[in-house]
Amino acid sequence: MTAPQRFAYIDSMRAIAALMVLVLHTGQLAVAVFPSNAIDTWILTPVFTLDFGRAGVLLFFAISGYVIPASLRGPTDRINFPVRRFFRLYPAYWLSILVLVLISFCLGGTGIDGAQVIANISMLQTFLGYDDLEGLYWTLAVELVFYVACYGLFLAGLIGKGNVLGGIALALASGWYLAFTAAAGPFQSMHFLVPDFISDRFMEWPAYFSIMFWSAACRQVADHRATPLTISMVILLGVFWLVVVPATGLFVYVTQQHDAAIARWALMKYGAFALGLYAFVGLAFVIRIRSPVLGYLGTISFSLYLFHPAIMRLLATAHATLTPDLPVTPILFVGLCALATIAFSAIVYRYIEAPAISLGTVISAGLVNRRNARTTLDRLTGT
Repeated sequence: MTAPQRFAYIDSMRAIAALMVLVLHTGQLAVAVFPSNAIDTWILTPVFTLDFGRAGVLLFFAISGYVIPASLRGPTDRINFPVRRFFRLYPAYWLSILVLVLISFCLGGTGIDGAQVIANISMLQTFLGYDDLEGLYWTLAVELVFYVACYGLFLAGLIGKGNVLGGIALALASGWYLAFTAAAGPFQSMHFLVPDFISDRFMEWPAYFSIMFWSAACRQVADHRATPLTISMVILLGVFWLVVVPATGLFVYVTQQHDAAIARWALMKYGAFALGLYAFVGLAFVIRIRSPVLGYLGTISFSLYLFHPAIMRLLATAHATLTPDLPVTPILFVGLCALATIAFSAIVYRYIEAPAISLGTVISAGLVNRRNARTTLDRLTGT
């Protein structure tokens, strides 16, 4: 089995994650704009109840943890990793900002602040104090921090040590569980232990990073490179994420039936964690789907993720303006948005993403060759 075939299931996982996010967002817009029938309600209620969008994001995070640390292996990755990550993310991301600004202008938006646009172009807006131009951009900040953390562990020679990865995941999971459940869970009596400086915006970040480092340790187990201690931590964290966290959500849901808003929130929040992580474990270790269709959708999943909000708003506006009398159901709208997003994402991948990835590979290879040539020259000249 070749390397692309061996990891085809990972692309299938990416496709499923992207489609989960797309269905949630387009479904929310659809039920707000178009009249629903019984079939729409029956299909979309689970999507909203378990927050498929959040679950898809968690699946994306787990996939990143499973893939990124394992890709940092040799000395050339000191150069290859940052260069290739830049060209993998930024060109398509910049295009999504351009599309967002153009659509906002064409639809008569109130205008976008120039400083906000510049901050978003850097992908560092979260840390610069600016809002995301598109709501889902917050996940890219999480990914960037994880990349930096992995790169730091790589430079320190620790990225391949499962005990370190598992230990980080365990520490973050423990801290998050105490803080989160004390702030909004069954242990609210301990709310005084949660520092006031922890913003709600970042409350769940330790959980995301814990999931990423746990999945990185899972990868070592899957590759038969894990020590007994790493395996023990992977199992312990698996019990935490797959049993303790869902059980905590169930406890909150059952005990808060007198407050429908809290009960609904608990089902969405904890249900998304359960759905996303059970999907990761099931698709990574139990049923590895190697589908050509899902594999291709996984290849273009970054564009699917980035562009579906703009496309769904454009389609909704076009319907209201051009064909207001045309009957459209929420499920039909979700399907049309999916098809349009897939078509647009295929074009973006063909003409933006793939060339950018190739360019990043060429540039990083050139930088590595230049460094190797300089090292050889220094060795020969004794400098």
